[in-house]
Amino acid sequence: MRIACTLALLAGVSSAALAQANPPAHLLAFEASGADTATCNGVRMQFVDFRTDMHGGIGFVVRLTNTGSQNVEFDPTKIRVEMASGRRMSFLSVVELASQFMQTDAARGLDNDRRQIEQRDIESDPRFTAGPVRPWVPVQKFLALGWGRVTRGEPASYLPLTLYCNRQAMGRINFARTGSN
Repeated sequence: MRIACTLALLAGVSSAALAQANPPAHLLAFEASGADTATCNGVRMQFVDFRTDMHGGIGFVVRLTNTGSQNVEFDPTKIRVEMASGRRMSFLSVVELASQFMQTDAARGLDNDRRQIEQRDIESDPRFTAGPVRPWVPVQKFLALGWGRVTRGEPASYLPLTLYCNRQAMGRINFARTGSN
């Protein structure tokens, strides 16, 4: 028992040290407030990262928290982004995302059975799905712009972006400015 407790303690300490030693390369923040959070339809969204995902293409990793007392429905298609070109688009639903992924070169190289499995895996991945967010239970999602739209190249080249909740602007988001810049 003593050995198991010691091993658990060491694992916790080393993972905390590793997280401190390897912080995210860039932090995100809304330009007007400097905060990395915004609220949309009763859900607080913390923007953790903007990157390329194997299935989702380019998009945001977000941590959702429902600060109310009842479940709140989360739908990524209710959140829109305005690109630097002025083009506005919604983040993809899980069905749209799976369909776009099936059009990529990576998916075209799969046999039929593997394609079906891959599509089912994407459509059931909780990071991409809409649904209820329970009160005070953080959930991590990926807001996907996908592969087939204007999303080629390095994710950083798309920032800053303006985000909208329904039709209401949440603000422009970019890499956070640090004291060393």
